[in-house]
Amino acid sequence: MAEFILQQLVDRSPDPIAAVDRSLIFVVANRAYRDEFFCLYGRSLSLGDSLRDLLAGHPGGLAEAEAVLARVFAGETLRRCMAIGQSDRRLYEVTFYPLLDPAGQVMRAGMAARPIAEIDLTELREAEQAALAARDAALKAQAEAERAEQTKSHVLAALGHDLRQPAQALMVLSHLLAERTAGTTAADLVQPMEQAVNALRLVLDGLLDISRLDAGVVSVRDEALVLGSLTDRLTTEYTPRAAETGLELHHVHCSSMVRTDAVLLERILRQLLENALRFTRQGRILVGCRHFGNRLAVEVLDTGVGIPDSERNMIFDEFYQLGNAARDRTQGLGLGLAVARRLAQLIGAEVRVSSVPGRGSRFTVLLPADQPRPGLSEPAAAYQGAAAGGVILVIDDEDMVRDTLSLLLERWGYRVVTAATGSEAVRLVTGGLTPGIILADYRLDVAMNGVQAVEAVRRCCGRRIPALIITGDVDSPGPCAKEMTVLYKPIGAEQLRREVARLSGAS
Repeated sequence: MAEFILQQLVDRSPDPIAAVDRSLIFVVANRAYRDEFFCLYGRSLSLGDSLRDLLAGHPGGLAEAEAVLARVFAGETLRRCMAIGQSDRRLYEVTFYPLLDPAGQVMRAGMAARPIAEIDLTELREAEQAALAARDAALKAQAEAERAEQTKSHVLAALGHDLRQPAQALMVLSHLLAERTAGTTAADLVQPMEQAVNALRLVLDGLLDISRLDAGVVSVRDEALVLGSLTDRLTTEYTPRAAETGLELHHVHCSSMVRTDAVLLERILRQLLENALRFTRQGRILVGCRHFGNRLAVEVLDTGVGIPDSERNMIFDEFYQLGNAARDRTQGLGLGLAVARRLAQLIGAEVRVSSVPGRGSRFTVLLPADQPRPGLSEPAAAYQGAAAGGVILVIDDEDMVRDTLSLLLERWGYRVVTAATGSEAVRLVTGGLTPGIILADYRLDVAMNGVQAVEAVRRCCGRRIPALIITGDVDSPGPCAKEMTVLYKPIGAEQLRREVARLSGAS
């Protein structure tokens, strides 16, 4: 009687309830379960049939159910959210739980399904299929676009000579025409024609360069290069041009050896120098190199107009020009940096830029990480061990001075960390930096001068770190610079090297 009453209670439950044995045979199933699931996908099942038969047309569901029930027979209670049912429209939360015999052993696995919501899986499947079709179409369109772009690049690269020839002929003819019409009324027409032909040549050269790089037809050589031989030659060539515009072009010699394509690297550096000259109205340009982890960084720094944050990535796009909305061709075509970045990728290098609007920019070419660590020059090797126990902390609010000193000190074999203010230097020290020497300019920001910055760093470190104060003021810093060496600008490189070597021996 009790079992009969219990069966009625179970049958009257609106939620589907069932139980299977270890062979996954149904031993109990209430009316809601039979009505909803035993006719699933048109199958007519009854007690004594297997859960595997019920889910035979649903391989993924069968695999999931078998994995879940294996854990239930091991004693676990689990919940799963499943979309199942005769109408294939209902979403259930199914609880799987162990049923124990009087000895406490798991003899059955119970299943109680609680409906959560009505859904339309047909629409969901159709939406999923539509999304997959759209994705496949997008991938196909992308592949076709890439093939078209590659084909265009190959065609332009192959036609490069044929396209340049008529442009060259036009240039020669316009020059001859200018000579023959000199002093006549026709001369006024020839000059703009020459300018137009030259503009055409520049556009053509830029497009063909981009196309050849994109088409992969530019060969790359692997050769040993003393980096200083390249940077020395470039700065010697560009110094007169810089002087004509009132700019100072500084160069820190680098004797490091790398393996790269010297011709392609030269093209990259030339473009960076051209940009520095174009966008620097006054001040200085610096060329040098430094260690960057296990790579070598070649850098071109300027005190030019700078680049806003919002445009920093766009300057490497084709035909993008900073501050040339009118497309004045005398300011270039906006292809130089695009070519430079592609050339860098070709030789396995990377071009980075950092800039402060109104103060200047730093372009860095990072040579490949698999390069042998660059060697040091003889002067550097002589001082390699001197600063092995610590770092030189350079404090100066002028970007150019900081960078110049860093390059010079690193060339001599020292490790260098820089700060623009005394407060920044203190933050570096509190963050874990332990300098062996401090080299500070006297005039910093209003919050802290060089002497005060040194004293603040010393207090943080708890010791008298050897310090060198550099100043252009004859009357400063005077007696306030306690236990600090004071050098007055201008300072020769040899004098600075001697002082730093002396202080490194005392650190």
